[in-house]
Amino acid sequence: MSRLPGALLALVLAVAAAGACRAADTDTGAATGATRLRVGVDGQDPPMSFVADDGRLVGFDIDVANALCAVLKARCELIPSEWDALAPGLAGHQLDFVVASLSATEQRRALVDFTRAYYRSPGRFVARRGRLREVTPETIKGLRIGVTSETTFDDYAAANLSSGATIIRYSTQPDALLDLLMGRIDLVLGDHLVLEHSFLRRRSGAGFEFVGGPLTDIRWFGDGNAVAVAKGDDDLRELLDRAVADLHENGVFERIEMQWFGYPVRDLSGDLVRAAPVAAPAGGAP
Repeated sequence: MSRLPGALLALVLAVAAAGACRAADTDTGAATGATRLRVGVDGQDPPMSFVADDGRLVGFDIDVANALCAVLKARCELIPSEWDALAPGLAGHQLDFVVASLSATEQRRALVDFTRAYYRSPGRFVARRGRLREVTPETIKGLRIGVTSETTFDDYAAANLSSGATIIRYSTQPDALLDLLMGRIDLVLGDHLVLEHSFLRRRSGAGFEFVGGPLTDIRWFGDGNAVAVAKGDDDLRELLDRAVADLHENGVFERIEMQWFGYPVRDLSGDLVRAAPVAAPAGGAP
C-alpha cells in the first residue's frame, strides 16, 4: 500500500538516534542460514497482507516475503505491525526489513532505503457505476473523495483535488469503501490492485467501477513498490535487491502474482498506461 509514515519528525529523530548500522545479532550473513530476520508486514490490507479465517497470515506480500527469505536462506519471523510502526521499527532495529507494498517515494527515501521495485500498481478512483465518466477539476467540484490517511493518495488528493472537492480521511480503506457503499462519499482513491481485488471483484462492489485513468506520477506515487530496510543498511539492501531480481527471473514471482491476481503485476502501471482505452485487465483472484 502507499501509506506515508505518520510522524515524520519523530521518525527522523529515531533514525538519527539509532544510527545507520543494524544490531550485531542480525548481521547480514543471511546466505549461511544462521541469520534470523524480522520482517515487518501490514496484516490488515487484503489481498496484500491479512489474517485468514483460520488465523494464518496470508496474502501477496506475505508470499513475497517468504520467497525472499527462501532465496536468502534465512530464518524469518513475519511481524504484523501497525502501519505507522513499520518505518520506525526499521529505524529502531525492531525490524530488519519491511514487505508491505511500500511505494518508493522521494519523501520515504529520506527516511528508509529501498530495493528495486518488485511490482508497480497505480492509483485509481472508484465510484458508483455511471456516476462519473472522468475525474477532472470540473467533474469533482463539490464531491467528497475518501482516502486512507497518511498515504500517498492522501498526499496527492490534498495537493491536487482539495480546491474543488472535499477530502475525507479514513484510518483504513475498508472504512472509506463502506462510506462509498452507504453514499456518504462519492469516490475513493486508492491502489488499483487493492481496489479491484478487495472491492470491485466482490459482491459488494458490483455497482461500482474505476473512473478515469491510472495515476502514476512518480512525484506522488514513487517508482514502484519495493522492500524497505533501515537507512544505511547497504549489506541487507543489496542482498534483498538481488533476491528480488532472482524472484523475477526464476518464475517464483510469476507464480505468486498469478495465484493472487490472475495476471502480471510486475509493471501493471506501465501496462495500464499503454493500454488504449484504459481498462481493468482480465483475470481472477483465487
